[in-house]
This record gives sequence, structure tokens and C-alpha cells, in this order.
Amino acid sequence: MINYFINNKYKYLALVVLVLLMFVPTIVMAADPSPPAPGSTLEQRVAQRKQEQQVVLDETQTKRVQKQCKAAQVRLGSVIKDITKLSDNRSTTYRNVDGATLVAIGKLKIATKDTFALQQNRDEFAKQVAQFEATTAQYKQAIEDASLMNCEADPVGFMAMMATARSYNSMLSAQSKNISAVVADKIKPQLESFSKELQ
Repeated sequence: MINYFINNKYKYLALVVLVLLMFVPTIVMAADPSPPAPGSTLEQRVAQRKQEQQVVLDETQTKRVQKQCKAAQVRLGSVIKDITKLSDNRSTTYRNVDGATLVAIGKLKIATKDTFALQQNRDEFAKQVAQFEATTAQYKQAIEDASLMNCEADPVGFMAMMATARSYNSMLSAQSKNISAVVADKIKPQLESFSKELQ
């Protein structure tokens, strides 16, 4: 259920980013983006993304981006709203999964069952959720920065920010699969096994 919810939402957001990047230039694929320094300004974050992404535009591409980026920024406003809604829904879903697992651990301890492995998997789940939430915040920041910057004056910076958003989107897809795997392959089978033992 978790995987279905996340994947459908992120497929939509990935599609939006892909459409925005279709008029894109040559981008040297860089490593995963680094979180910007706390309290950094928009200008500092744009400079960081330009350094990380190494976007290269020729004259034709530069003019194309300058012509189309303002319209793209308008569309980014709806993406930000979708990310915020997704973030809220996702947090609720994860809290529910974690809460149900915690309650199950409590009941199993009362029944004198060894819950060490289950607790380890719950800890892994919590760690991966924290990573997912941090990446979501960075993704949202990149989209917001792209929507607010002066894209006509700095088309390279704009495309670097969009490339950063695309990288975060890919990271989120992989992270959501990892979270679902922990639930489906580890936590759920353990709970089912304990349930059979207690019958």
C-alpha cells in the first residue's frame, strides 16, 4: 500500500520535472546533490547547484531556456503544492505503520516473545523514513528555488536547479522502494509469524 501511494504521486511529480527538462540542454550527470548549508541564501544555493551539476548551454539553448523558463516557473507552483500534500500524507502513513509496529512489539513482549529482530527492523524503517523526509525537504527546496530565482538572467542556474530537482526525485523513488521493502520483506513477515505463534 505504501509503495503504491508513493510511486503514483512521485510518478506524477517526475513527469512534471521531465516535461520541464525536455527543452534542456546538455547536462553532465553529477553525483547526488549535497544538502545546502543551513541558512544559505537563494543565491548561494544556485551557485552550489551550478557547481555540482555542471550545466552547459550553447547560445540557442540559452535563448530557449530564457524564453520558456518563466512559464515553467508558474507550473512549478503547483508542483510545490503537490509535494507539500504528499509530504503530509506520507508522514501520516509512516506514523501509522510505525505505531502499529510499536503496538505489536509491546504485545509480543507481554507474551514473552523475542522482539529483538523486529525492533531492529523497526529502527531501520525509522532511519530510512528520516532519510526520505530529508530528501523530500531538499527536493521541495530545489523546486522552490527554481520557481523563485531570476531564470532569465541566469538560465544555467535555473537548469542546474532543475537538474538538482530531478536528482532528488530519483533519490526519492529509490528510497521509497527501500522503505516498502523493509515493511513487505521484513516487518510484515515477522508480524505474521508471531501472529501464527500466538493463535
